Amino acid sequence: MTLTMERYLAKMASQPKATWTLQIECLAAGPEIAAMYHRRIARIAELYRITYKHVVRKEDPTRPELPDEAFDLLVGGMSDLIRQCLYTKGAEAIPDLAPVFLRTLMALFGERDVPAGAASGS
Repeated sequence: MTLTMERYLAKMASQPKATWTLQIECLAAGPEIAAMYHRRIARIAELYRITYKHVVRKEDPTRPELPDEAFDLLVGGMSDLIRQCLYTKGAEAIPDLAPVFLRTLMALFGERDVPAGAASGS
């Protein structure tokens, strides 16, 4: 999970114009484009939802049941932090979000060991 998230954020940082377009401009580009964006975000939330329900809770049934909207909240919050970073620090700072994203995901998904690079986000 760590490597995938770090690569994802680094890719966004390396393509600032595309990231700005996907994270900010498409939301104002009209209802069809905004709907496409929201479908993409919903698909990411669905992947987290499936993983939690069919992997995490099967491995550890003591993990709480979460409402479906919890995963929409997770992905929406991550997207909002990316947009805030774009506005305030620029795309080059997006990889700095990795620690908080990873620590949140690991807490949600029940990981016990936080990689050293992910622990610096407190």
